[in-house]
Amino acid sequence: MRHFSSVLPAFTLLTLLALSACNVEGCIDEEAPAPAPACYQGTIVGNACMDGILIEVNSPDAIGKPLSPYANLVAAVNTQQNNDELILAGQKVKMGQVIYFNYTPSDKAREAFCPQNTVPLPIPHLVLSNVGTTGCAAYKMQ
Repeated sequence: MRHFSSVLPAFTLLTLLALSACNVEGCIDEEAPAPAPACYQGTIVGNACMDGILIEVNSPDAIGKPLSPYANLVAAVNTQQNNDELILAGQKVKMGQVIYFNYTPSDKAREAFCPQNTVPLPIPHLVLSNVGTTGCAAYKMQ
């Protein structure tokens, strides 16, 4: 009986520790990531064949990487170029224009035929959605 009495406090302590993250509604999933901000503001600063449209993100959220002379640069891969027009997620955009957008990360650079012998820039490549020129509040957040 003495052996059982020494195991009981340890078992009770272990049970209490396991249940501390649970309540009547269920247990807390500690591995769930915190939600990312839903909308970003950026300025179109360039276009690169292998990368797509280059955007300097004007947000304190560092979703991009520094690449001289920019501090928070990303590339939008879901782009098209018709002559001198830039089309991003179905919207016509131009250099220097401020846009608002949501994004999902892309695991690869833009798929395009590039006549130059180039490689993708070492910056995040993103698929943009809800692209527009008015503030984030005007858009349905995903």
